[in-house]
Amino acid sequence: MLRLPVLALGLVVLLLAQSGARATTGGVAGAPVPGALTHAYAYADTWRGWPVTPLHRQHPIRGSLDDPRPSGYHIGLDISVRDDLPEAGAPPGRTHRVHAVEGGTVSLAPNVAAVGCVNRIVRVGHFAYWHVDPVGTVVSGQVVAPGQPIGWTCKDLWHVHLSEWVEVGGVRTWIDPLHPGGKLAPFVDTARPAIRSIRFFEPAPTTLQEDGAVVVAPARGVELPATALHGLVDVRAEIDDPQSFRGWFAGPRAGLYAPHHPYRVRLTLSRANRPAALLDRDVFRGDRVLGKGEEVTVIEPSVAFAGHFAPRTRQNLGAKRCVQQSPAPCAGRTVLRLFAGPGGRRFWNTRLLANGSYRLTVTAWDRRGNRATRSVTVAVSN
Repeated sequence: MLRLPVLALGLVVLLLAQSGARATTGGVAGAPVPGALTHAYAYADTWRGWPVTPLHRQHPIRGSLDDPRPSGYHIGLDISVRDDLPEAGAPPGRTHRVHAVEGGTVSLAPNVAAVGCVNRIVRVGHFAYWHVDPVGTVVSGQVVAPGQPIGWTCKDLWHVHLSEWVEVGGVRTWIDPLHPGGKLAPFVDTARPAIRSIRFFEPAPTTLQEDGAVVVAPARGVELPATALHGLVDVRAEIDDPQSFRGWFAGPRAGLYAPHHPYRVRLTLSRANRPAALLDRDVFRGDRVLGKGEEVTVIEPSVAFAGHFAPRTRQNLGAKRCVQQSPAPCAGRTVLRLFAGPGGRRFWNTRLLANGSYRLTVTAWDRRGNRATRSVTVAVSN
């Protein structure tokens, strides 16, 4: 198991504290919000940019933090590159130079030259660059400046995967590199999240399957009418985060575009004819990965993968397969359980409420504060 190097105190100071954010039910403090952190960041330098050229222009991203993957939650960003237009000087099987977004000491696995390009990782500062070939560019222990080349992307993957970590309470955890004050700049997104549906089902498990290298959750459960909810109810919402910037996805490769996982979702429940909230809580916030990453154990509370993602969820099709079947769109589908939470909680127990009409409101945010809201009136009839 590979570990990130511990940085000298003279390089960077990270001030993080576990979030004190609390869910509320009728004004009573509840469990900490999954994924939430309060934090202040300080890096080894003030450089801002992107890991691929042009370094100071935005690039399209088709894989975001917490997207579904066969191994669990996605632990970073897939920053896209055009493998059909390789950069000048690219070695065989490689396409674009990758540049450090933070300076520091390079850390490589001892066997980096022996594994395939897809499994090669470069670590510098608080960042890990997956699917990057450093051989012939940098060596382990070398000190690099921000913006300096550290390797090449692998042909046919169409992206570099970028992860960022922080240490909280002595535990390292993956966070979203697009957080405010982060290294990736410029980043512009003016599009609001899309709450495409809110539906109700009898409780049903999420059965995860793999379709090639893509994880899917087939449809399961009997749908219930919103006018007659009773007992335990599986409340599902299809929500995603469209991107206003599409870059070269707006051209001949438009089929590669895929919206992101939403950053934050909040749930409010009230009587249909009364404004006071009976339930008002964040379902989750995406400051950090919602589950365990490949190398880092996250702090609790985390949300079980099959509890967070509901049936009908589908991962984005990999870029190589997407290009091969172009121009068909390759975007996945994000269906979330609105009553998911730590400890395996997944369903809404309507027996805790008096029979009658209620208003359920869902609000979703992206990382830039764009917000969307959708409400539905339901009737509890136990």
